[in-house]
Amino acid sequence: MTRDDVITLTVHGLDTDNRLVRADVFARKLAAFIQGLVAADKLANAGKSPHTFVIEQLKEGSAVAQVREKQRTKGGPAQSAVQTYDRSVRAIYNGEKMAYDLPSKLVSSVRRLSSGVGKILEHAEVATDPDDAGKVIRVDEYLLRKADEALQQVTKLDVGTQAFYRGTAIGGFDGMLEVLDGRGQALRAKLITTVGNVEIDCVVPRHLFDVLRDNWERRVRVEGTAHYEGDGALPSRIDVLDIKTLKAGADLLRWRGAFSKHEPLDEAW
Repeated sequence: MTRDDVITLTVHGLDTDNRLVRADVFARKLAAFIQGLVAADKLANAGKSPHTFVIEQLKEGSAVAQVREKQRTKGGPAQSAVQTYDRSVRAIYNGEKMAYDLPSKLVSSVRRLSSGVGKILEHAEVATDPDDAGKVIRVDEYLLRKADEALQQVTKLDVGTQAFYRGTAIGGFDGMLEVLDGRGQALRAKLITTVGNVEIDCVVPRHLFDVLRDNWERRVRVEGTAHYEGDGALPSRIDVLDIKTLKAGADLLRWRGAFSKHEPLDEAW
């Protein structure tokens, strides 16, 4: 049963390390993770820190740390640091406006958690329910880039003028999918678009792996949450919700229409 007071960090090691996680890397990522929870605790509770954080479970291999918040102060129940942290990281990941109002310590902790991906670790995952792909956030170079953007806004640095749409939208895109990383609950893939052969970064939930495998080297339509960064008409990343096989000669106008309208996601907590 899912608990609202528990959150899990999973770190995946490099192939050059036989996919084992270096102890010093795990220690640094766990420290950044806990620092983020502490900052979220203060954000949720008017600058106070009513919780302490305890290790519920540790696993080796793809190193896993399950952390539980425990209220240490007397009085009524405090606001959850775990839930606030989860919402904050998702806001950064999705490029929501509320991410730019987060405390700099919280945004910086997310940046430290994401740094070094592909160099000292393969990637990581933060999850309030590791068995539910919808509740898993993939920690990789994309989140690092979004954390940098949020940190620039938080510290009032100039990020330039946006010529294209920036934000998230539900859309569908035609192309061929290739798996890049099949570990964890949030798989990494790339979509090579039918028109233009443009590569778009994709995150595919584990439960769609069989669909992905069965459609190897076939044209598909990917539907999901598209992340636009204001630097072009195409998204930088798609969080895939569904994969559908397309028949040969399917109408390309549907693909083109995916970029003519945007349906922004609700940015409310």
